[in-house]
Amino acid sequence: MGGDEFTILIEDVDLAHVTRLLQNILGSMRKPVMIDATPTYSTFSIGISRFPEDGKTPEILIRNADTAMYRAKEEGGKTATSFTTLP
Repeated sequence: MGGDEFTILIEDVDLAHVTRLLQNILGSMRKPVMIDATPTYSTFSIGISRFPEDGKTPEILIRNADTAMYRAKEEGGKTATSFTTLP
């Protein structure tokens, strides 16, 4: 992981729960942070990989999530992209 990256591991949850969690994260990241009374916005890109569809080892899952994150960046950021949906 780089200095500006983090990983979230979610086990044994259904897709609806993960979707809600992702929507909450995206909603929070889109809100400004006030710095010296000035609203400041961050940029972010989220890459998603799922076991076992996108890999069966932690290394492959992290690599594929990283690939998906860079695709999200290429698409302008402030979004999430799943490795499974990449062409």
